[in-house]
Amino acid sequence: MDLQHDIEKILLSEAELGAVVESLAVRISRDYADKKLLLIGILKGSVVFMGDLMKKLTVPSQIDFMKVSSYGSGTQSSGNLKITLDLLRNDLDRTDILVVEDIIDSGKTLDALTKMLVSRGARSVRTCTLLDKPSRREVAFTPDYIGAEIPDEFVVGYGLDYDEDYRTLPFVGVLKKARSMRKSAHPFDKRTKPLPKYKRKEFCHEKMDRAVSCSRVGRSAHRLRKRNHGKNSRKKRGQNQLGQGNSSAADDTFHSGSHKFPWDL
Repeated sequence: MDLQHDIEKILLSEAELGAVVESLAVRISRDYADKKLLLIGILKGSVVFMGDLMKKLTVPSQIDFMKVSSYGSGTQSSGNLKITLDLLRNDLDRTDILVVEDIIDSGKTLDALTKMLVSRGARSVRTCTLLDKPSRREVAFTPDYIGAEIPDEFVVGYGLDYDEDYRTLPFVGVLKKARSMRKSAHPFDKRTKPLPKYKRKEFCHEKMDRAVSCSRVGRSAHRLRKRNHGKNSRKKRGQNQLGQGNSSAADDTFHSGSHKFPWDL
């Protein structure tokens, strides 16, 4: 399957991405010349970007990974941090952290993460993002290193995905709207806006009521079929008995002398 056919346009070509990474590496190497640098990649989108970035750095560095998200009660991110893969280090007080992200829009997740790392005692915490959508910002957060600012469009490639596809594309492109809308708009689909909790309950109750109703209808129909089958069986047995009775009566009449055999004449 050729995934490039699903791309509407290319925002950053492979050559342009290389130039962006090179420029960021020069700035970061200069700023961390005398520091203990720890690159923390935010999974999964930053893997490709951080892999290229760390190869271009001219200063020693260590790497680690975290998997985080921010969540709320409705359709918007609240900034409450959910960590599914955490750091296992005890030297943060002697470490200068650079959080590496693929893209920043609302800024809530990275804002909460940097504050948490500072509270854990990190000597310094800065952020680096390949792509930035300042038009989507919901908090007063500005990354320390920005590769490129992009418009508010759904982009894939170079580590960024749609439903786990397109990460391996060598460029960053805008996904066609027709492709992004092929997925089912199920209320729990992670690619659609999630329903509020009360709506989820209504949806679940509706589905359960429907299932119970269907099962009740099914059981009632089954009982009705059994009842009708029993009635039909009894009716057939009655008809058979009646038919046998009539036959016996005819035989009795035949043998009782109402009919004369030839030898009786």
